[in-house]
Amino acid sequence: VRSRRQRQMCIRDRGTTTLEGIARETGVEPALLRPLLDAMCALGLLERDGDHHSNTARGGVLMEDSVLDKLSLDNPANREALALADLVDVLRSGSPSARVGTTPWHGRRESDRPLDSALQDRAADQLQFVVGPLSRTAPVSGARTLAVAGDAAPFVASHIAQGRTVHLPGTAEPEWPANDCTVLVSALEGRTDEEAAGLLRSALAASPAVVLAERACDKASSDDHAAEYALTSLTITGSPLRTRDRIGELLRSAGATKVETTTLGWGFGPFGTVTVAHA
Repeated sequence: VRSRRQRQMCIRDRGTTTLEGIARETGVEPALLRPLLDAMCALGLLERDGDHHSNTARGGVLMEDSVLDKLSLDNPANREALALADLVDVLRSGSPSARVGTTPWHGRRESDRPLDSALQDRAADQLQFVVGPLSRTAPVSGARTLAVAGDAAPFVASHIAQGRTVHLPGTAEPEWPANDCTVLVSALEGRTDEEAAGLLRSALAASPAVVLAERACDKASSDDHAAEYALTSLTITGSPLRTRDRIGELLRSAGATKVETTTLGWGFGPFGTVTVAHA
């Protein structure tokens, strides 16, 4: 039995273009498949010439492997994102989507290892072009010892260590090992202000400098990817993403004496800008 990916590759590589041929390759009845092909034509993803269908430039993007991976429901992080369908209920109730359950997001991640692993991998993928510039920021490059906590912590630690000691404290630990600079990656998302402030106090108590690579909502009104993620995060966690100004306020309430933002590079996704705080 061929997997869904194998059937997709078969259609693409053999150039199957007719309704009957696509139905045969996918194992879907032609009468059931026709409305989908009609809708894809209407949306500009396909174009039809007689009995044959072909990808438009817009639709061709959906056949790229990277896009197929992001759409695959074999990935638990993608399945969780279906909570976006419950947006109206989330807005009315102020609670996460019912389909993700009542356990807080970080608790779900602790008990669901495949989900947590998928989210860790996604963060690492988004961080791969950031860790170089991150390692060259003054607080990180000048530190003799480091700590990294949050998403993809081992990945970040392996890229910024450069022979130095790097601690990996859990975000739930009340006391962290003393170090010269702590890097937090997506550690505040899904936490209440009280929980976030407590985590920041632990980091600032252990280190004179804290660097936060945190997803924020500042670009959501002008960047469709940022807007999509902000809404998805809201439906999954029940909490809106914070602005960078709000993150700065939380840092000051946790004891930071100086807060500034640093741009690591243009086009680096949600982690292209970091917030630097000094105790």
